[in-house]
Amino acid sequence: MTLLAHTDVSEALINYGKGEDVLMQFTGLKDKIGKEIYEGDILKAANGYTIGAVESLRPNEGYYTNKGYSLLHADHLEVIGNIYQDPKLVK
Repeated sequence: MTLLAHTDVSEALINYGKGEDVLMQFTGLKDKIGKEIYEGDILKAANGYTIGAVESLRPNEGYYTNKGYSLLHADHLEVIGNIYQDPKLVK
């Protein structure tokens, strides 16, 4: 499986569908080490608690995880995987 996390949407769409590719939407946020956060990424808080997978943007509210945590301040979070390659991380 290839995760297509391109900032150039046209390039991603050209390559999408060739095999088991997954097109991931960039949230515009970065985690505590500067890694870009995409929908479907699984995040861990500074205390080691997995706070869930990033879900779609709620209109006028921002991004949230499937456990209801807001990503307004993502600078204390860390991307530890994604729902496509690491589904066991989401409980």
